[in-house]
Amino acid sequence: MAYEVIQKNYEQYLKVLGKLDESLHVEITSDLIRDGIIQRFEFTLEVLWKLIKRIAQTREIEVFGPKDAFKAAFQLGLIKPEEEGLFVEMVKQRNLTSYTYNEKVAIEIFEFIKTDGIKAFKIIEKRIKEYLK
Repeated sequence: MAYEVIQKNYEQYLKVLGKLDESLHVEITSDLIRDGIIQRFEFTLEVLWKLIKRIAQTREIEVFGPKDAFKAAFQLGLIKPEEEGLFVEMVKQRNLTSYTYNEKVAIEIFEFIKTDGIKAFKIIEKRIKEYLK
């Protein structure tokens, strides 16, 4: 049963990651488009940490939030030591999106998503895929 739930969560992650990746290939003609991409980033991160939580539970590792999830992913080998800072930065960027709207911060978050954010999501997607085999 646990495997089926994890597989379903993984498939949901693939779907939201695909939507985020697709949106990064759209011409940014307004703040509305950029803000939509930021929201997709938030949603993708949410789905990812909950997927990691499910995986961690199979190893009796408790996860209460995104930071715990990425610590667990590190313990499980889904994140390499040299990538740890990248995932810490993802949580930091996500937290910046939810406090207050600031144009400068939104642009910085968007730039992070286009470069490091999408890269991190794809790295861990491959590792989770291997882990689930």
